[in-house]
Amino acid sequence: MLFSLLMLVSILNAVAIDRTEEIQTAVMDYYKPLLVERVISYEIDIRRCPKVKADGFEITGIRGETGISLPRGNRLCWVDAVTDGRIRALPVTLTVRTRELLPVARCNIPPRTVLNDSLVEWRELSADRLGATRFPSKKQAEGLWTKVRISAGAVLTMARLAPIPAVVVGQRLPIVARKGVVEIVMYGRALKDGFFGEEIRVVNNETGKRYRGILDKNGAVLLE
Repeated sequence: MLFSLLMLVSILNAVAIDRTEEIQTAVMDYYKPLLVERVISYEIDIRRCPKVKADGFEITGIRGETGISLPRGNRLCWVDAVTDGRIRALPVTLTVRTRELLPVARCNIPPRTVLNDSLVEWRELSADRLGATRFPSKKQAEGLWTKVRISAGAVLTMARLAPIPAVVVGQRLPIVARKGVVEIVMYGRALKDGFFGEEIRVVNNETGKRYRGILDKNGAVLLE
């Protein structure tokens, strides 16, 4: 009896449809939109995929990248599927290889330097091992400067760059104090970098007194 049951299970497994290719195709289809038109070229290599044989099979979703700008290198995703009435989560590992246009320093770039074409060249490079590292696009780079020193030949990453502030430390600017219809204008210098609409610290050039105020779109500090 036991032998007959084992034989029946063996026969059923033999005739069940192999779903591995369906799983791999679903994973490939999931990753392609994350890469197409964002890189110069890419390859997706499925490294490990569960062997699934089943007559009834439906993929209900894929849980892959969340909060990542671009998938690179070794990845893990989960394929949610219903297999012969049973809900399963199937782990699939893959490697994503990309070639991208990346910014490279032409020379040593000091901190707090605005990027321009004389400082940065764009090279087609393999980015497989860069993981979740983020890089500026050509358009983004026009509004950035360096937070730290960057050596010649190094790839510029977003972690080492920042938006160019509207006001920089030491910059001269008006300080405006208003009370009713009365307005008093003094002049001072910024004690920190700042952006329009943000609070900034300043010091009066004549008295040395320090203030906090909001930097308005005209470049004046409005005292609170």
